[in-house]
Amino acid sequence: MDKKLFFVLITIGLFFSNTLKAETVLYCESELATGFTNKDGVWRESAFILERFTVKFNDDFSLLEGISFKPMQCSIQYSHKPNFISCVHLWGEYKTFMYNKIEKRFLYSSIASAGYVNNEPDTEVLYAGTCQGF
Repeated sequence: MDKKLFFVLITIGLFFSNTLKAETVLYCESELATGFTNKDGVWRESAFILERFTVKFNDDFSLLEGISFKPMQCSIQYSHKPNFISCVHLWGEYKTFMYNKIEKRFLYSSIASAGYVNNEPDTEVLYAGTCQGF
């Protein structure tokens, strides 16, 4: 009986440890925020309000959720920088999220399809800061 109980506890423990490792949730705070705004037909650089983001990477850092309304596709772009993750979201707006797993720094951009390029009123914005795990 003791061996069966031990086996069951080990199995449950392994299951939960794999589940807990399956994703990385980060709380990110911007330290810099800037962008372009269109006011009365005139484009200007502008300081933006600092933002906070809660994001979630899947287990292999190939998918990012929480910063856009659809998940972002992520990859390691440079083999000599395996801790540098680049994510992109192409639906509606062009959004990128870059993250360094060692330095815990991020850079997030949101470029609107109805912004500067098409001379429409949407705002273009760039945030930079640091993240910490939960």
